[in-house]
Amino acid sequence: MRKNVWLVVLAIAFAVAFVVLPGPLAASASGSSFDPDAFRAAFVPWWTAGSRALTPALAQFVDYARWYHGLRVLTAGLLLAVLVALAVRTRSLARAGAAVAGAVALLAVIDNLRKAVAAFGSLFPLLVDPSAQPALDQIRQRLAAGERTPPALGLIVEQYVRYHVVMLATSSVVAVVLLGVGVRLALRWRRGSDRWAVGSVAGLAVVLGLVAVVAAIANTTAVLDPLPKLLLLFEGSW
Repeated sequence: MRKNVWLVVLAIAFAVAFVVLPGPLAASASGSSFDPDAFRAAFVPWWTAGSRALTPALAQFVDYARWYHGLRVLTAGLLLAVLVALAVRTRSLARAGAAVAGAVALLAVIDNLRKAVAAFGSLFPLLVDPSAQPALDQIRQRLAAGERTPPALGLIVEQYVRYHVVMLATSSVVAVVLLGVGVRLALRWRRGSDRWAVGSVAGLAVVLGLVAVVAAIANTTAVLDPLPKLLLLFEGSW
């Protein structure tokens, strides 16, 4: 019982760390606090120059995003590990609660992993703003024409594809694992005790596994034919 209490304390600590720590630590590591207006102001001259190489001003924001989401992957991963341990050690309602919280932590890991790997791409939605309108118009025109030039646009497309490759990989792995867990728990539910908790966790695993399958299919489309999807993003329909 005492070990379970410590696991609960750790879970709370990692949940708080997930919310509180990434911002200040990312600002310290990158040397810049995050400001969407300043990011857009740094993006426009980089786009105008047309080079793949990020300007120092723009690179700071990308570094911030990489650190921020990387730290969130770490804290959410630690939280997930603790919740899995709790789910294994507890029974009935507590096990179901730990499983639900673990599912949320897993989604947080996946979401922040893709944003850490494609840090520049994770910032693209912030560009849909009147202050970046001239650059947005040029990007939209080139994407609508099926172009990947100048080199700056080539980098944008690569970042978008990388973002969705990570999502495709993680969604596929998660789908296989969750569906496998769901089937195994369903078999245990048929012949074991503690049916309510086991059945609840099995149902949750299957539902989330099917959601992951849908996500994998959607991301496959984005990877194979990225320009139409990227155009929608820059039109504000992401």
